[in-house]
Amino acid sequence: MGGKGCDDGLSRKGGICGPTQRAATADRRAAVRQFEQWLTRRSRLSVEPSGRRGRQQRRPSDNEVAMIQKLKGQLERSFELTYDLVAHLNESALDLDLPKLPSNRIAGQVWCIVGARESYTKAIEAGAWRGFSCTLDTPRIKQSVLAALEATCFRLAGVDFTGLADAQLDLGFGLLEHEIQHHGQLIRFVYANRLTFPESWNKRYTV
Repeated sequence: MGGKGCDDGLSRKGGICGPTQRAATADRRAAVRQFEQWLTRRSRLSVEPSGRRGRQQRRPSDNEVAMIQKLKGQLERSFELTYDLVAHLNESALDLDLPKLPSNRIAGQVWCIVGARESYTKAIEAGAWRGFSCTLDTPRIKQSVLAALEATCFRLAGVDFTGLADAQLDLGFGLLEHEIQHHGQLIRFVYANRLTFPESWNKRYTV
């Protein structure tokens, strides 16, 4: 996710890996391993597959429904903020890293965000974690990134959160945590490279 994590092989020269395809592939694998390790550290990640679907599920209370809807609303807002930032940045900014520090690039950050959205949403739909994967092959191309961010937002919008089991909701909280942590990292990238923030980030994070 940060620094050396969740990269797509786009680390700067002389950093974690070089520019060769072999290094890029190795770094992808390392990113996936680090992402999986992060997941296992979450205290409530153990997800039961939906073998309990045949059982009668307790109907959520009005307060629980309100909290569930708030979770989905927070996810949608965090997704919109990510889109706003990428839309605001020039395409060349996607190739920037943290100067004089070991880091991936902004492109590596958005690759990890898209992959986590795809993987978590798939897990929520299935009722169990199915592993990490990312379909964004061109994270340095702004329009490709924006299209992937839109597609993942649309897919999540189609999930009825009120019908989810506790384990599925926990995956939803995990996705929200992951997205917001990347926002914190992206703030560092923007400041370090003397870029600017969109208005929505000025309001949300007072940056």
